[in-house]
Amino acid sequence: MDSLLILPFPPNPLSRVVVEAAYRPPLTSVLTKIAAEIEPSTDAGNAQGQLIVAIPGPFLHGPSYGTKQLVWSSAQSLLAHVYSIIAVVCNHENIAVDASVVLVDHSQGRKFNLEPTWSFRPNGTSIFDLRAFAHSFYPFKNLYRVNTEAGLEIFAAYLDLIEGKFLLKQSQIITVEGGLTLNMSQRSEEVQDSDGSTYSVVCIGGTFDHLHVGHKLLLSGGALLLDLSRDAKATFVVGITGDEMLKNKKFADLIEPWSHRARAVMRFLASLLDIRETRGRKATPLDIQEKEDSLTATLRGGSITVECVAIQDGYGPTITRENMDVLVVSGETRSGGKAVNEKRAEKGWHAMQIYEVDVLEATEGEENSAQEGTGGNKGSGSGFAGKISSTAIREHYARRIED
Repeated sequence: MDSLLILPFPPNPLSRVVVEAAYRPPLTSVLTKIAAEIEPSTDAGNAQGQLIVAIPGPFLHGPSYGTKQLVWSSAQSLLAHVYSIIAVVCNHENIAVDASVVLVDHSQGRKFNLEPTWSFRPNGTSIFDLRAFAHSFYPFKNLYRVNTEAGLEIFAAYLDLIEGKFLLKQSQIITVEGGLTLNMSQRSEEVQDSDGSTYSVVCIGGTFDHLHVGHKLLLSGGALLLDLSRDAKATFVVGITGDEMLKNKKFADLIEPWSHRARAVMRFLASLLDIRETRGRKATPLDIQEKEDSLTATLRGGSITVECVAIQDGYGPTITRENMDVLVVSGETRSGGKAVNEKRAEKGWHAMQIYEVDVLEATEGEENSAQEGTGGNKGSGSGFAGKISSTAIREHYARRIED
């Protein structure tokens, strides 16, 4: 069962050094505590504890109810910073914890009506507010709160919202020390240009072997671009490299089968996007429709369709389906985005918008070499490309087998 860490509001400015000063101490404390509770594993892979890291903040801009917007570049940059810290801590402490980071829209001091027949209200984005988060993420093994004024305040607000939802013992609430108390973001950023745009069809691609933090950042970046305004229907297409294309990879015998990788992607997206209940009733459990080389599921009351499809080349469905709006890439696959649009131009199709998530930084506490939050100006040389990768994970497992 997952545990939950609720961090204080993000610091300002949103740079790697500042985020690390604020968040690394509580993340280190919680990750090491969870790892210490893991029973030794007897299989090739590490046993892993599971952790949800919730980051509350004023991420959305717009009316109290109705369609809102977010600053995509800043949101994905914050996710990249926190996933980088998690990866560095796990590497430094030699531990394995399966951690997922969730952004939660919340304004300091916001109050909620605690009526039991709460009904989910779409806000146009994939980000839940604190109340929707409380109704969609539970129960937890342990709840971790950060011992700062801001950390205790947001945790208390969360406790009010989950009261009566599941049996919670005092021993399950664990306090950890916070990082530096810095200027916290209190207002949402103004959306400029197309940075707040959302789309009906979003596509990403990758191997998604041994799902890791780099994959989670890419998937989360794509989810943030989905148009989830009222009555809208969005499709998230995830191209997953077919088994035949991977047979010559290093440690190919340890590559997970396509169906296993696809289900891991689907489970992660469901945990990130789906609604657990509405109007006091449990939502329909995840129903995955499986066909040859594809998995399909609907999330959030039918407003999101997730399609995991096998790809046998570098293009996948981007050159077989004209109705594609956005392609999300990483620093390693940037050139692939350009190649996709060249192929689409040959067919007379419109170009896909290209969004790029930040590179996960391997260095501890150093600033990115490019401007923060641009999501498109970083090379892959200084990131986790050679350290946090499916190949590196397979190599690690291979060494465990040899030992």
